[in-house]
Amino acid sequence: ISVGGAGEERIEISVGGAGEDQIEISVGGVGEEQIEISFGGAGEEQIEISVGGAGVDRIEISVRGAGVDRIEISVGGVGEEWIKISIGGVGAERIEISEGGAERIEISVGGAGEELIEISVGGVGEEPIEISVGGPDRDQCRGSRRGADRDQCRGSCR
Repeated sequence: ISVGGAGEERIEISVGGAGEDQIEISVGGVGEEQIEISFGGAGEEQIEISVGGAGVDRIEISVRGAGVDRIEISVGGVGEEWIKISIGGVGAERIEISEGGAERIEISVGGAGEELIEISVGGVGEEPIEISVGGPDRDQCRGSRRGADRDQCRGSCR
């Protein structure tokens, strides 16, 4: 357990070894707090929780490993909130949801030879929406909608 840094505190607790768990908890940053908790090892899960950013909080929770899912939740940005939730792995699904500035939402489900779905809402005075479903030897559909002074709709499926 160590406490030190540039006028800040840092605490680290590690329990690890070959094929064993490792735990790290740190508090420190440029006038901000950062907390990280990780559990990881060979073929084991890893969990990370961090809070820190430019005057904005950021939270990340990840669970990953060989053939294990990964989950990330982050809230942070330049005076904005960013939320991302991803679940992915080797041959597993991945989902991402983000919000910030011009709101943007992305939801993707994909993997090796799997389908990929993306939905995004955001832009500079526009609202593009994209939905794609595709994969090897599969049909791919994509549609977009945006408006700049006038409505413009475009959709293609191939």
